Amino acid sequence: MKTISFIGSSKNAGKTTSLQIYIHHLQHKHPHLILTSIGINGEHIDQFTHMEKPQIIIPENTLFITASSQLTSHIGLYRIIDQYILPDCSDPYILAQAITPTAFTIQGPNTKESIIILKKHLQKTHPQYTLLIDGSIDRCFLADPKISNQLMVTLKLHTTPHNCKQQQRFKHMMSIPSAPSALQNMLTSNITPNTKSMLLDDRGHIIYDSHISPCMDKKLHQYCAIYALKPCTLFINGALTMPLFQLLANFSKLRIVLNYFTLLHAAVSEMEYARFQPMLFTLHSSNIKCIFLNQSKTVTSMNLPAHIPTYNLFREDLHDISI
Repeated sequence: MKTISFIGSSKNAGKTTSLQIYIHHLQHKHPHLILTSIGINGEHIDQFTHMEKPQIIIPENTLFITASSQLTSHIGLYRIIDQYILPDCSDPYILAQAITPTAFTIQGPNTKESIIILKKHLQKTHPQYTLLIDGSIDRCFLADPKISNQLMVTLKLHTTPHNCKQQQRFKHMMSIPSAPSALQNMLTSNITPNTKSMLLDDRGHIIYDSHISPCMDKKLHQYCAIYALKPCTLFINGALTMPLFQLLANFSKLRIVLNYFTLLHAAVSEMEYARFQPMLFTLHSSNIKCIFLNQSKTVTSMNLPAHIPTYNLFREDLHDISI
């Protein structure tokens, strides 16, 4: 089973619109779709425009997964295919098929553990289907290859200070290269699913191994300071926050490997990013399939990766795009 997750650079970035376009694009060429979300799929009002946000219309005969409580007001508009009890919710999740095009509220699994369990169920019963996840940028685990084969990213381009910071953050996230294969092999042979950080010397010997969130791990910070002048590798499976980014910024002999690119939480300027001295890599490649730009007029520009298809939500006939 293939999984594609949709994430946006910030709230109200246009992710729902991008997802709707993608569903429209695929429903005739590849009708075997299952739609779900991370938690409940968003608010009803756009916090930027204060206008009603677009809802996801589930096409006729399309499968979707939502909490059973979200279906009580839609009797007769769907048929139940299966149901699942997952660790993150006592309310059963229902795999249903839309009888007619309907704007269902999609409330899907909210944790990595639950999504992995759900995918195992679907792999047995619907292996030929593609699972589309209406995601959220704060769920960093969506970039984990155990969850998503590909990501669809929506960037909101505006000149407000908050959006400019988030644009820069996404630009930096997408520019992080994958770690060299030898480094990947060294790390994958040492880390476990519970590893949150690991500091290794230049011979690959473990100096420190922790199950504590890196930004909160005072002992990790102490070890990094002690070994600041020695070649070391720091694996991070947690948020690289602004305080942690600033703490590590001058450690020129340090190689930092993020488990996946969405763990870069520090929203910094071009100058701050250029002055960051450690070499920065990801253990798993970003695997971004497409970028949608939410840009109604030319207010800013970004140097996006040339190899990733990019489409403007406002300026192109998106129903004719070749995704």
